[in-house]
Amino acid sequence: MKRVNITLFSAFLCIMLVMQAGAQTINQKLITGIPQGNGTVDAYSLKYDAATGGWAYASYDTTTTKYTIITPKGSSKPFNYAMTYNALFDTDGNSYIIGSENITDTVYKYSILKNNDVVAEYDFVTEGWTIKDNIIYYSASEGGKSFLAMYDTKTGSITKGKAYDEVRLAYTPDGYSEGEPIGYVGFTKSGSVYYIARENNETFLVIGDKEQKHYSDITWYDLKFNANDEPCYIARSSGQFYMERGNTFVVVGNREFKSFDWVYGPITFDNSGNPMYVGQDSVGEYKYRSTLMQGETAIESVSGSIYNYGFNEAGKLYYITSEESTNSKGEYVYSATLVTGGKKSSKYSSVNYPIFNKKGDVLFTASDKDNKYFVVLNGEQISGKYDYISEAKYMPNGKIAYVGVKYGNYDKNIPDKSYVIIDDEEMGPYNTINTADWKTNQMILTNGKEGYSFLAGDMVDKKNYSYKYNVYSNNGESKTFDNISDLKYVNGKLVYFAGNMVKKDLYIYDYSLYVNNKKLGDTYSAYTDVNVKNDGTITFIASKGNDMYFVEAKP
Repeated sequence: MKRVNITLFSAFLCIMLVMQAGAQTINQKLITGIPQGNGTVDAYSLKYDAATGGWAYASYDTTTTKYTIITPKGSSKPFNYAMTYNALFDTDGNSYIIGSENITDTVYKYSILKNNDVVAEYDFVTEGWTIKDNIIYYSASEGGKSFLAMYDTKTGSITKGKAYDEVRLAYTPDGYSEGEPIGYVGFTKSGSVYYIARENNETFLVIGDKEQKHYSDITWYDLKFNANDEPCYIARSSGQFYMERGNTFVVVGNREFKSFDWVYGPITFDNSGNPMYVGQDSVGEYKYRSTLMQGETAIESVSGSIYNYGFNEAGKLYYITSEESTNSKGEYVYSATLVTGGKKSSKYSSVNYPIFNKKGDVLFTASDKDNKYFVVLNGEQISGKYDYISEAKYMPNGKIAYVGVKYGNYDKNIPDKSYVIIDDEEMGPYNTINTADWKTNQMILTNGKEGYSFLAGDMVDKKNYSYKYNVYSNNGESKTFDNISDLKYVNGKLVYFAGNMVKKDLYIYDYSLYVNNKKLGDTYSAYTDVNVKNDGTITFIASKGNDMYFVEAKP
């Protein structure tokens, strides 16, 4: 009888453990083992398509300093450079990679690889390609001419568009990207491909295979389409941007708006579809006059600049003016004002990032003539002064949060002091507050309710500027690590990756996933491609030894 009771208890315990495990699970799937060769094996060089199981890996040889593309179908010839970071996959799991070879110091050959086989070669291929309906769209050059090319993944056939002196890919996906923006092949709402072309010193938009009106120049990074699927961009009737002034205007569809010496975006739209932008004219040596335009209507004109314009939740237009003048010493003096619904705030030396809540309150950071920063709420200073303030914002619970910095002296090895302030609570000092989420550029994260978290570091080696990091939250403090990244909330739980350096000469870390400051799953030497699904499942690619894994974690 006693043995039966023990057995029943053991079975019950196992069931409870399974239930507990089911609440927080992790699944590790081996993708492949990669031969180490003369280099290291890491997840950053692998791209994986979870839908098909296709993958591609760029193996770097430290002896030859060349890359070999490894796929399930075999290995490629060596390349000087391989763009695995923007690999594409078709519905059959085949991978597509751009590789380049140095013919001479100034001459290169670019190859498009399907798995490990070269299917096309050009003088140049842009990295901003995309796949849509089994067609890969990309810009290429050969013989001094550029064109849009379309590769059919089902038939292997390549269709080339009209050749021009230059083709500029104009679409930049939403979201944060480090470094210079990258142009991508874009599509209108109706599905037509578009790009910017240049021929015989004229620049024009191409939609499908139809050339739009020709201009002397067009800015590719301001190109967008409005609600009516009309192209909107900044153009010049003569001359080129960054080389001369004048003859610059906004184009919406076939309509050209007022001309200025310079026009600055971003182009936004009011409820009636009128474009919002800033035009600027030179009015003397090093003197400029900026005008906020709403369609053809001049909202305000100042001797200086206008920026951060938009509409708040009540539909009121807001913008910041920064006017320039000179004092008795001949020094430039700046006076900044926030204008909301025609009402002007007090004058400050600078004003940044106005934020409005549903009640109509307005929050922003400002500075005084001594370059000291503070937070302003509805015209009232509500913070102390710092050398810099970033990310002042409303919390979901209505509290106000921001990051304040008091500068140190790096010549004397005195680090900065950074603080996180939530209402009247000042936390710190820390030597640095890192950006927690690079996609949204947030330093202070919230769980949508009362919870908050941030990533802070303290300098442990002043000579080499080396830091140790912790995650701080309303629920406590994490362990200390050499590196912490990808901090986020998933279904209300605090999630991040953290690790310590195990091989300083190779910069190899032992990374693990943490949920509410507790380790979940295995330890890896590298990880990448972190994604959060709608149901809260976290997926990422990780490497351990010579093995690559696809990991799914449900906190």
